Amino acid sequence: MNLNFSNLTAPNGALQKLSEIIFAHLMQNEQLSKIARILPAQVNGKKVALLKGFEMLGQASEGCSVTWNNTVTQNSEQTWDIQEWQVAEYICYETLKGTLAQLALKHKVKVADLTGSEYIDDILMPFLEQALLEMLLRFAFFGDKAASTYNASTNPTGTLKAGTDKKYFDVINGFWKLIFTGVAGGTIGRTTIAANAETSTAQQRNTLHVAGTASDLLDQVIEDASIELTQANDQIILCTKSVWDAVKQDVKRNNKGSELQFESWFSGIKYTEWDGIPMIVLPFWDKIIRSYMQNTTNTSAYDKPHRVIYTCKDNLLVGTESQNDIAEIDYWFDKKEQKNYILSKDTIGTLILDPNLIHVAY
Repeated sequence: MNLNFSNLTAPNGALQKLSEIIFAHLMQNEQLSKIARILPAQVNGKKVALLKGFEMLGQASEGCSVTWNNTVTQNSEQTWDIQEWQVAEYICYETLKGTLAQLALKHKVKVADLTGSEYIDDILMPFLEQALLEMLLRFAFFGDKAASTYNASTNPTGTLKAGTDKKYFDVINGFWKLIFTGVAGGTIGRTTIAANAETSTAQQRNTLHVAGTASDLLDQVIEDASIELTQANDQIILCTKSVWDAVKQDVKRNNKGSELQFESWFSGIKYTEWDGIPMIVLPFWDKIIRSYMQNTTNTSAYDKPHRVIYTCKDNLLVGTESQNDIAEIDYWFDKKEQKNYILSKDTIGTLILDPNLIHVAY
């Protein structure tokens, strides 16, 4: 593991510290706890019970001859499938020589030891923490234990683009895999986004940008959802940036700017309300879909680039054995091997608690 300094020359007096480097802007990552419920100290195979309460009680009075009913509450349960992940990397000091990063190197017999250096503490570790958060988001939403790499001849049903290593996706089944399974099985409701079926990326975009299409889509998602969901607490709408962009254009075209005000929320993510429901835009979804997901029907198009989840935050569960939403990072220097090691391990799993409290569009 390393940061690529190959395009930066060694210092010539103009730059004296690595901290003076201005890094290119990185896409801000969503905080998982803002869009799902984090449950620490969970265990693989553990049951999660859902008590729905009584459906109907009460009848006409029978006077003195009372009939005693034994009505029970409706309930169901889900089972955690929690798997372990790891990040194991090493750094050799020789890769920093001849680059601006050599400023962080120590001298003589300690030259290989990067512990406590500016390179590790101020540069590499913040990037690593961000990458770990993105990893958790990738597992939580796009994990697929059956993921495989697309090949037109040998694996035409592969879900990942050519060149993508499935190990970055096949740890668990994330929310989208659970959703696709639920929709296919009839337990999760879906509103179809016609633009996703177009045969090119340009057509997929243009079709959704037809006046009124995106606004009507959000209205249709809410209308198609179960009555229980529309009456539930903590409702949220999660969507790709592509949907948000189309909605925003709809609002501008219809001069409804005062009716739909977007504001920057957490980590640069856009937040607004639609029909009184908080709506959160997740460009991370767009990034993964466009970079790694393969449309096996139309290979010149994206794989379901426009997506919406209408649910309650507490209905999307992320379980982990950790007490935090991101695992600790262990770092050490091995004198014998003259290498610096980074290790992080934890577990993660996802559950959709009540399929009746989620409705999707794709």
